[in-house]
Amino acid sequence: MPKNIVLILFFVILLASCSQKKSSTRISSFHVSPKGDKIIFSWNNNVSRSILEVDSNGLGAKELVPGSTDTLYSNPRFNINGTMIVFIGKSISDGHSAIYVANSDGTEKKRITSGNDFISDVFYSRCESKIYFINSKSYDNYSPVSAKGLHNSDLYSISLAEKTIQKITNQAAYNMYKPSELNCDSLLMTISYPSLFGLTLIEKKNPNKLIKIAPINRPRQPDLYDSPTFSESTGLLFFLAPYEMYVMDWKKRKATMILRDDKMIENFRLIEHNKRIIYTNSVDNTFFITDFGGTRLRELKIGEL
Repeated sequence: MPKNIVLILFFVILLASCSQKKSSTRISSFHVSPKGDKIIFSWNNNVSRSILEVDSNGLGAKELVPGSTDTLYSNPRFNINGTMIVFIGKSISDGHSAIYVANSDGTEKKRITSGNDFISDVFYSRCESKIYFINSKSYDNYSPVSAKGLHNSDLYSISLAEKTIQKITNQAAYNMYKPSELNCDSLLMTISYPSLFGLTLIEKKNPNKLIKIAPINRPRQPDLYDSPTFSESTGLLFFLAPYEMYVMDWKKRKATMILRDDKMIENFRLIEHNKRIIYTNSVDNTFFITDFGGTRLRELKIGEL
């Protein structure tokens, strides 16, 4: 059976298994401030999607970027010193999106791209005066059993000073998502591409050379890995597979599963200074906090805001 068909069948089965009822209002994408004292997140109430903030105890909730009747806001990220945030605004009417920036308290919101793109991931570089983002050329379903999605994707950057946009890769990937920096010279992301699936390294000086990253002990099928996130302080790479989170020593390339959540891990962030992980699943309105070994320490229940 062709590899693409096997993957499609797997995800159909996977979606069927994730049939727990989700809350009508729920956490979407999120990020943690550099000091670990604030969490900003997209809050979806099925009518609008806004950007909210809570403190590290899940308290003091406040709205930074109010939702509107025509734009859904998502994917908030702090800059390296926590003074600014970047996020995506998606038009409800036509599905196109734009990049916005604002002060970390939500004031002085500005749109910095045209609004005619399909932008799915965005983050501040910690090394350069740039924002990196994924832009896709089409929003369609490429299979009779799949929902519409973003395809023909590539990595771009926008300079913070001149607001000039540069296309970094030239892959037109089936999908490209969860980009991050490994260091000042390289980027990590997940790519679905005819010849490459899974965790991928891209060197900034040679961005069209795709380097597949996979643990040598192969705990899961490498095509299923996603969300690569590197810890500079420990030299560990954290990543996801369905329901599970793994950690891999970057030099030894051996991975170990550190936690499993039967409600499907959706997003996670690392807090470097105290070696903590914050993650969410696809059902609960809760931030789960563990140590770097996956031991559950506490939960921050957000509830109906």
